[in-house]
Amino acid sequence: MPHPICHPAGHSFVPRAQRLPGLADLDPKRFADSTDYLFGVDLYNHGYFWEAATAFEACLRAVEADRGLERFFRALIQASAGQLKVRTGHLDGAASLTARASFLLRACAADHADSTGPFESGNPTTLLGIDVAVAARELDAYRHAVMETEPPGHDPRLFPYLRVVTGPRRLV
Repeated sequence: MPHPICHPAGHSFVPRAQRLPGLADLDPKRFADSTDYLFGVDLYNHGYFWEAATAFEACLRAVEADRGLERFFRALIQASAGQLKVRTGHLDGAASLTARASFLLRACAADHADSTGPFESGNPTTLLGIDVAVAARELDAYRHAVMETEPPGHDPRLFPYLRVVTGPRRLV
């Protein structure tokens, strides 16, 4: 499988000189308006894991000064990479990457318990629209299901979709 962006046979190939810098437009307080962040979530949910990881890396670079958000985006990058490993049949790598992703998401939830994370008021474990505690549990369940099936592999019934709750939106 060629690299989707760097290899000329990749489906999203762009010559190096024409590539845009990888920095997302992301204001954590207005995440529902961030097309870069929401596009990364859509890429992940539709199975474009490499591209999702790239989108989340751009978001990570946009929030590097915020440790809680940095941890959150590292978790999403690890989850994307883990799903890519499942699809390519590298299950040991998939297991370790998804375990790391769920660990980081649980750490995000623990940040909130210590009142140090940038969580949304009224949503005790929701960060940028994603309930990180639920996402961690779903990643763990999926990892176990993938490893326990015979032969091991993707189980679409348990796929851990990223569910972003943006709240009520006003159309202008």
